[in-house]
Amino acid sequence: MAKRAREREVNRANDSEGDDEQGAFPRGGGGDDGAFPRGGRRDRDDDDDDDDGHGRDGGSRDRHKKRSIKSNDDGDDLFASLARAGKSASGSGKSGAKYVETLKFKNLRNGAKMLGVVSEITPKGLVVSLPNGLRGTVARSEVSDIFTKASGKAARASDGSSSESDSDEYSDDDDGVNGILNLDELFETGQLVRCAVISLDKGKTGGKRIELTLKLSAVCEGVSKECLVEGSVTPAVVQSVEDHGYILEFGVADTSGFLPKKNVSSDLTVCKGKIIDVVITGVPSGNKGYFTVTSDRKRATSAVAHETSATSVSTLLPGMLVNSRVKQVLEDGINVSFMTYFSGTVDCFHTGAAATAKGVATVFKTGERMRARILFVDTASKRICLTLLPHLLDYKPIELPKLGQVFSTAKVERIDSGQGVALSILDNKHAVAGYAHVSQLSDERIEKVEKKFKVGRSVNVRVIGHRLLDGLVSVSLKSSVMAQPFFSLDELTPGMLVNGEVLAVEHYGAIVKLAEGIKALCPPLHVSDIVGRTTSSKVSPGAKLKFRVLNVDRNSRRVTVSHKRTLIKSELPVIASLEEALTGAVTHGVVTGVNEYGVFVSLYGDLKGLASINELGLIGDQKPSDAFGVGQVVRVSIVSADSSGRLRLSLSASGGDVQARSSTMIVNASAIDLQPGLIVDTAVVTHVNPHTGNIEVVFSTEKGNVPGIVAAAHLSDHPLTAQGLSSTLNPGDEIGPLVVLEGKPTRAVMSRKISLVESVRDSKLPALASDAVPGSVYPGYVASATSSGVFVRFLGKLTGLAPPSQLTDGIAADPSEIYTVGQTVNALVLSVDSTSSPPRLSLSLRMNATSSPLSDGPLVRAFFEDLRVLDERDVDAEEVGISPETAKLLKPGTWMDGTVNETKDYGVLVDVPIDSNVVGLVTPHQVSDDAKLKSGDDVKGYILDISRREGVVDIGLREGLDAFKRNKTAASKYLKKLKIGDEVAADVELVKAEYAALTLPDHGGLVGFAPVHHFNMRYEDPSQRFAPMQRVKAVVVQLPKDEGERLLLTVPLASSSSGGRIAAGTAVKGVVSEIQALQALVALPNNARGRIYISEFSTEDDKPLESIKVGSSIEATVLGLAGDRGGLLDLSMRRESAYSLDAAADGDSIDAYITTVTNEGLKVTIAPGITTFIPAIETSDSPGELKKLLSSRFTVGERVSAVITSVKANKKKVELTLRGESAAQSSRVCAGSKLQGIVTRIIDNVGLMVQLGSHSSGRVHITDIADKYESNPCAGYRTGQVVQVRVINVSPGGEIDLSMRDSQLSTKSGKVTDSEIHDIASLVPGQPVRGYVKATSKKGCFITLSRNIDAMCKLSNLADEFVADPAISFPPGKLVSGRIVGADAAKGRVEISFREREANQGNTDVSAVEVGSVIMGTVRRVQPYGVFVTLDGTGGLSGLCHISMFADARIPDDLSAHVRQGERVRTKVLEIDTKTNRISLGIKPSLFKDDDDNDIDNDGDANTSGDDEDMRRQADPLMDVDDSSDSEMDEDDKDDEDDEDAEDDAEEDDSVSEDGDDDDDQGIESEDSDSDDDGGDDSEQSEASDSNGSDAMNDDSQSEDKSIGEDLDFDWDAEKDNDDSKDADDAQKSDGDQKLSKREKKRLKEAREMEILAKEQALKDEDHVPESAMEFEKLLIASPRSSFLWVRYMAFHVSCGAYEEAREVAERALVAIPAAEESERMNVWAAYLNLENMYGMPTPEEAVKKLFTRAVQIADAKHMHLTLISMYERNGQNDLLEQALKKAVKKFSHSAKVWLAYIRSTILKGDSEWARKLLDRATQALPKHKHIKVLMRTALIEMKEGNPERGRTMFEGILRNYPRRTDIWSVYIDQEIKQGDIQRIRALFERSTHLDLNAKSMKFLFKRYLDFERSEGEEDKIKHVKQRAMEYVSNKFGTT
Repeated sequence: MAKRAREREVNRANDSEGDDEQGAFPRGGGGDDGAFPRGGRRDRDDDDDDDDGHGRDGGSRDRHKKRSIKSNDDGDDLFASLARAGKSASGSGKSGAKYVETLKFKNLRNGAKMLGVVSEITPKGLVVSLPNGLRGTVARSEVSDIFTKASGKAARASDGSSSESDSDEYSDDDDGVNGILNLDELFETGQLVRCAVISLDKGKTGGKRIELTLKLSAVCEGVSKECLVEGSVTPAVVQSVEDHGYILEFGVADTSGFLPKKNVSSDLTVCKGKIIDVVITGVPSGNKGYFTVTSDRKRATSAVAHETSATSVSTLLPGMLVNSRVKQVLEDGINVSFMTYFSGTVDCFHTGAAATAKGVATVFKTGERMRARILFVDTASKRICLTLLPHLLDYKPIELPKLGQVFSTAKVERIDSGQGVALSILDNKHAVAGYAHVSQLSDERIEKVEKKFKVGRSVNVRVIGHRLLDGLVSVSLKSSVMAQPFFSLDELTPGMLVNGEVLAVEHYGAIVKLAEGIKALCPPLHVSDIVGRTTSSKVSPGAKLKFRVLNVDRNSRRVTVSHKRTLIKSELPVIASLEEALTGAVTHGVVTGVNEYGVFVSLYGDLKGLASINELGLIGDQKPSDAFGVGQVVRVSIVSADSSGRLRLSLSASGGDVQARSSTMIVNASAIDLQPGLIVDTAVVTHVNPHTGNIEVVFSTEKGNVPGIVAAAHLSDHPLTAQGLSSTLNPGDEIGPLVVLEGKPTRAVMSRKISLVESVRDSKLPALASDAVPGSVYPGYVASATSSGVFVRFLGKLTGLAPPSQLTDGIAADPSEIYTVGQTVNALVLSVDSTSSPPRLSLSLRMNATSSPLSDGPLVRAFFEDLRVLDERDVDAEEVGISPETAKLLKPGTWMDGTVNETKDYGVLVDVPIDSNVVGLVTPHQVSDDAKLKSGDDVKGYILDISRREGVVDIGLREGLDAFKRNKTAASKYLKKLKIGDEVAADVELVKAEYAALTLPDHGGLVGFAPVHHFNMRYEDPSQRFAPMQRVKAVVVQLPKDEGERLLLTVPLASSSSGGRIAAGTAVKGVVSEIQALQALVALPNNARGRIYISEFSTEDDKPLESIKVGSSIEATVLGLAGDRGGLLDLSMRRESAYSLDAAADGDSIDAYITTVTNEGLKVTIAPGITTFIPAIETSDSPGELKKLLSSRFTVGERVSAVITSVKANKKKVELTLRGESAAQSSRVCAGSKLQGIVTRIIDNVGLMVQLGSHSSGRVHITDIADKYESNPCAGYRTGQVVQVRVINVSPGGEIDLSMRDSQLSTKSGKVTDSEIHDIASLVPGQPVRGYVKATSKKGCFITLSRNIDAMCKLSNLADEFVADPAISFPPGKLVSGRIVGADAAKGRVEISFREREANQGNTDVSAVEVGSVIMGTVRRVQPYGVFVTLDGTGGLSGLCHISMFADARIPDDLSAHVRQGERVRTKVLEIDTKTNRISLGIKPSLFKDDDDNDIDNDGDANTSGDDEDMRRQADPLMDVDDSSDSEMDEDDKDDEDDEDAEDDAEEDDSVSEDGDDDDDQGIESEDSDSDDDGGDDSEQSEASDSNGSDAMNDDSQSEDKSIGEDLDFDWDAEKDNDDSKDADDAQKSDGDQKLSKREKKRLKEAREMEILAKEQALKDEDHVPESAMEFEKLLIASPRSSFLWVRYMAFHVSCGAYEEAREVAERALVAIPAAEESERMNVWAAYLNLENMYGMPTPEEAVKKLFTRAVQIADAKHMHLTLISMYERNGQNDLLEQALKKAVKKFSHSAKVWLAYIRSTILKGDSEWARKLLDRATQALPKHKHIKVLMRTALIEMKEGNPERGRTMFEGILRNYPRRTDIWSVYIDQEIKQGDIQRIRALFERSTHLDLNAKSMKFLFKRYLDFERSEGEEDKIKHVKQRAMEYVSNKFGTT
């Protein structure tokens, strides 16, 4: 009975939350009859008779509205009322009017098929979103036919089963299927599925349940084998996984299918039991065989279903895409026909957003054709529903806003009378449909929706549900819903603080309601903080308490919370996952078990750990059970965490401190660079010195973690609380804010004093002597107190001295007895002596000079703030004193009831009934004399103060307090009337040691607290300051912002007759005591001091401070205090009250006084505290004046007349101008105006920035500087120069375009050389233009023609001659001239050419060339039949060298293998055709034999190469030395590499067989970087591609439809003449013979094919960059083996974001390029791996690893590893680079290249020690013959990229062992020449030429020596080398 009663109580508590079956553990939102948890929200809008139509998932339902809707038969239909209206209209009015019958629960039937979206995956099954907001569930046994067969369970009956049997069936199915069925692998949230209804029923609490099946036997019921035709789409389930594919079932009898693995989409994961959509690609012949299918997503989603002979209603499946036609437009949807025979409806939710906004009749027209997808099919009723929603047509899920998200600008699109409103919501610029049911429109009942809302109105909504299939969100406009803190269980996270209401308390814990639809469990262990207690009087039904979330189990929808006060108040980080469980992390946990070997502790989430006995911090023989108990909250630190989830914890304070400091508080930065005054919001305590109380901290800066120290005295402004904080803080605690006082090398000196922190934030605390203003009062701290006075320090090392005479107002005493080190003081700066070093500050600490009404505010604020912190740490944690809950009820200023306990000498003790732990105290002066209180008397007292730590409440009972009876509203009313700085009357009620409690009689008895002491003075006894019942004047310094804060006051020091303040407005007489830069100090009567600011003198003097002298008598008026605090008074000789900007207005004239003069402008002041800056442009209207230096026009202290242009009185900001009448125009700039400006910035190659006014600047583009363009036009201007400009345009965003052209500035028409170009349409082909180069890239040269128009010049059009390096020849800013080639205004593109002769014009004049001339030239293009060469010095003439004239020997292969584009060659003119202007050239060496002989005899020809070299050889016998030794080392290296490659091939064969599956050998790749192997082929290709196209064909008149032969027509230069492309002999044979032999025909055929290939090659070589896939495909037909084209094709796809297409191109390339062309394939591999490294999925690292594994099995493994290393090095992926290098040297330990790559990487990192170790390892692993190579290459790397000294050392070591290797000497000398040290170079030459080598080697060395000295040009050195050579020859051969 008791159990039933508890269940009934729980069910009643959950009755309003949904149709839950509540078990022992409450679920986060409930479930459907226990089968499926609902979660936080519903996926549908409950379309049933008892639902509110469009409510939240699992949310509460309005019972009243349910009943009103239930009384209506069609209440569950959103358009039921519309349907009834339509029926009545059809009977009385227009015939044929119809409404769409929406899909709802009551018209569903078993067997109906529909489309759904998986909205939730649970352990028990699936939750599916259905059309029109319905929701269904799929049990585990109904997800697939395959697992039903495997478990041997019968299929579910089509007519359904009862709710009771359902649960049994689930349990049975789980037993049979569990372990083999993982729903997360088969389905994903958002997946579209086809389902069939198998059961319709109501839950135990009345909710509707729709049970579904995904079994294809039910979904495809009625579909026959004949329906599976080729091209049709059908669902299939994977029956088994085979080696080459998958066996499928279609749910159709006698059918099965096969899906080859090659037909599986790359983004699809296939496993047994998975349901996929497939397209039939092959039909079996006969009755046996498989259907072959493909799972290509694009085909499956776009295939349209067509009718066949077997088509019927039963064969229609949800999800079919059909062609439909609008048959009838209805009021709320459309009726469509499809497949000839069928018709269906589309309701308003599926017609699309346009129909919702504009109306169905507006968007759709009868007869209109469209694509639609079948949504619902009911075979029995012949009812078909379709959808037009885009996401369903594309067959993909839609992303909807998160539950609980709030939108403020939802727009009402449609109003459904009595039902709700449809809205359009803008989410991240994407429109989302929404619907608000009438029950969610307001917290109050709405009778008529159409009166409350109007179409187009914007409203605030909150998402309360998702209708995934319908693509819309259910929203609410209720204020109560808007105010919910969270809205779904998904929003809860472990560690979150939440408020909840206790619903019930059971033996298993307390059930807590956190929000509508979200409940949680508070386990018994977490109900109380007291160890061992599982109950608490506070945790009772109905109580609203605070909790902390412990765990959120989203799978079971369970939430666990804790009410332990320690956890709720914990400020330690929340650790809820293994990722957060870092070593050293500290958090709070709860003890769950105590054993002999340790303590088990539970953390947040599912984390649990064990603290071993050594980590408990036990003392002596103490046992764990003695120190810890189950349920105890402990502070734990993480020792370690492994991947299995096991945690090692420590409960030892020291251990946790050490771990925390070692992991998270690592100091990695110095404090030496910190600027004094830096504010640190939070710092972490690392150590507390128990002796001094100093706190060591660590805080984060941009440079890292910096150590700091806070002295005990600097923890607070109040000395008492500073001591308390020092004893309370522990390592790991956070404190702040702090201010850096001084940065030292070891640590930063910091302070927590509020007075210092706030002054720094207000920029009122000086760090330098120049910042200290005499007469100002600053807070500081006592650095030391001696007999000489008190030294007060501010920021940094700025220190001032207050002599004994300036310490007190009375008799001077010993300074050390009055002031303590570290004490906060207010100091008045009397004077600053900046001439001394260090500067001297004279200070005063006297109260009458430093005190002000607010000066002691930081003292009282610091005291109570620190007191609150101490209470939270001590009182709350130990559960002693007054609890926070009780403190909220006992606030000062409220009345309370109590009972007298007893009377003592110190007062009356009162019992407080609301908390027995609290004691009330009535001090004697609060009890009237005639009142006789005795024990047991009931009293009503006025709370004056509460001390949580002592547990005492001070109560007032005196007469007069009765007038303060009031409520909270009255208190709030009085507080609103007060503001900081107000002076109020106050009565002293209570006097304590540090503060006094006062009541404000004029403000409803508010209770405030004021300090007893001052910063600069402390009283021996508080009674010296205050007495009870004393009436004082107080000033408000802090207003309470929340319930925990107090009203804080200060009571200013009573003014004495001798030192009192003078009231504002008083006329005084004084004597000038000092004259400073901007003010004069005045001595006033009664020792008062004042100042006259420069702006407060008489207006008669232009320089006021020069009109007075020290000792002058003046008469002035007191304006008030000078600044916020201080002892100086502001005086004025011209005003009777302080100047205020409130009366100032734009256009007013005002006097301003110059305080600073700079080149940029003037800093002026108009009154004390009001300064502004006037930019130089605002100082005059005259251009002549503006050109003068400001220092020559203005002086400091001068008065000027200004005009106000802008004023902000609340911010004390004003803007002025000296322009006079044009002041109003200075801030307004309009197009066409002519203005003066000042150049503020010069941007090279871009233009000038010109300031026009205070807030306006414009840009003068480089083309707008002058009418005639000149090189570097900005060079004639400088910053600050005054210029005249014309405003061309002012954009809406405020950007201003200016012009300095004379034609714009002057009305006179002058000559304009370079006219402005305003529009692209005005440009015509052939038009000459000039402009400036903007940038040059591989795509071309970009030129700016005007401020808004840029043009591009292709590389082929840069010049008539070959341009080797366009970037150098056309740098940014260069002035260029060209002609327009084309201008497309629509696309905004302009193309120009710099060539004087167009590419298709051929040679124009060949008279400059003679037959027989030898001319140098540049290869322009290489063709199979010859080489085109551009000749030097001929104005761009070009000629053809036929293949027969290229070399003396026959060339068996392609010419491109012997010469490349851009190469320099020597040519001889063989023939000139003057008719066609064609030049025939020859290059073969035999043509130049005679010329070379003549050159030797006749001193050569200037046009031939090598002549100077021949002359030198004739002049010097040393020049005959064989140069073969130059390449000796390279040849040796090549031989070594050949040997190495051969060895590596053998090694690789072994390694592949042994390590083929070793993951450690797999890496990721980059582009080829192995220069030793490839010899620079890549660079040649790229160079060729960049230089191509100088003869590019650009004939746009050719049609794309022409044949290839026609399209590739060419001539001599531009390949227009077909005949010239053939071999001359072949042409003659073809013309002369009538009959050709077979061999001749074959030869002609090959020639024609070669001609076509040449033309296609010409297309490829053009500079034109293909702009479409079609163009690339066309080029690849001609060159399928060109890796260059394939890689460019990949790059094209990447630039478009088509990464999958780029991968497909790479795969095609690897197939197209044969394995024999290894280098070409390697280029593709490199590009492929680069692609994956940038855009790989799921992560680039995994993608590259997978591809690299494949690549090393196919390509050269060593080459691939080296390419991978190069890629990582180039991309800066250092971690992966290190891994790849380690794997490479492990696998290829005998490869010198691999070791050198590793060594080079280490040298680049600067780790020379590791590089040395690697070199040692390399020499041990490599064969001996490779040692010298590795040593030399390492030395070279050190010289080039590392430490040259280290390289020299290595070279010297090598030469010691190999002194006779001239190649080593040569390399060493080369490197030293590059270093540029002449002395070292000559020393090396001297050493090398003194060796005893053979004659050939010595000649080589002498030749190098002589060449070097000739390059240096020193004749004596040249003679020295020659003399040395002659000596060698003489000594060696005995000749002279």
